[in-house]
Amino acid sequence: MQGGTLFFVLIPSMFIAFAIAMVVIALIERGQRSVRWAAAGFGFAGLAMIADVYRAIDDDLLGYVAVLMHFASIGSMMQALTLRHRQSMPLWIFAIVLVAALWMLPGTAWRPEVPVRRVIVHAVGTLILGIGVLRLWRFRQNNGIDMAITFVVVASFLSYIARTTMPIIDPPTADVMGGERLEQGYVVFAHMTSAILGLALAILLLLAVGQDLLRWRTKEARTDQLTGIGNRREMERIMTADQMGKRPIRGVIAIDLDHFKQVNDRYGHAAGDRLLAEVGKLLRYNFGHLGPACRVGGEEFILFLNQGAKAALADIAEDIRQSVRDLQLAPPLGSYRASASLGYCDHKPGADMEATLRCADRAVYAAKAAGRNQIARSA
Repeated sequence: MQGGTLFFVLIPSMFIAFAIAMVVIALIERGQRSVRWAAAGFGFAGLAMIADVYRAIDDDLLGYVAVLMHFASIGSMMQALTLRHRQSMPLWIFAIVLVAALWMLPGTAWRPEVPVRRVIVHAVGTLILGIGVLRLWRFRQNNGIDMAITFVVVASFLSYIARTTMPIIDPPTADVMGGERLEQGYVVFAHMTSAILGLALAILLLLAVGQDLLRWRTKEARTDQLTGIGNRREMERIMTADQMGKRPIRGVIAIDLDHFKQVNDRYGHAAGDRLLAEVGKLLRYNFGHLGPACRVGGEEFILFLNQGAKAALADIAEDIRQSVRDLQLAPPLGSYRASASLGYCDHKPGADMEATLRCADRAVYAAKAAGRNQIARSA
């Protein structure tokens, strides 16, 4: 098709505009890998549609470029969507795409005829979308956006199955290939479904990226940047949730690193920060399954025990104390053995959490008075 309708002018233009928007967001939010893949997916989609719709019918080279952009756009979109859920598209998909691209390379003796090429292109698209469906299916009920994304990806997958089988059932004839391509029902179906479903997926992906960034910013605002655990704002959220009965707490353990000022004075503040970061990592990875941890002061931490944590508070506190003692620290703290004083207190449903925290704090003072590197329970 040499000209194109307004529809085929607006759709690729919107894809390119989305790509530019994603690039801007990716430059601002450098830690968001899904945004970078989304930008690539939008860009490839726009270029693929421009190349395919406006090329001359006998332009094999531009047609081949359109096919490559087509593969890249679907793969990038699926990678962006799966990365949102800490998933990833398998590497063997890229090997299959490479084989398909080499198979259809213009000017080669093994290049198949047009009907076979169409089947190959859409079969590869079907495979990529099928893997995407498998990756995204279990997240479909997370929220409305994830449900809509899953629906569109499934619809795209089914449309690609149809597009794979239609050239087999009704192969394009020479007279059709020599005339206007949009006169054939198959081509109309292929372009329209690509445009409509692609645009729907693009809009949903934009909404999903916005939702992810908002969630990430909210989480960042409640996270202590040095230790990676909750800050005071997160602690207040936990206390409110407990008060409202949404996430009841069965007990708290207060942790205070011993002689922390001496660490800063002797080894420097960078070393002190390193020690705090290691304790935060310890609480996150070794005890995070028991409940959320927060840093509430310079060297003070709180572990909130969920109702599901069945072990005795005294046993958990002792495990933390020993784990802090066993920390293997990098130079200049290589020879330093950290220790902590811990206090724990039970928390009953409906009780005042502030009172429970004061109870645990008194227990910490008792542990320090007993010689430090101890655990204690307040009366």
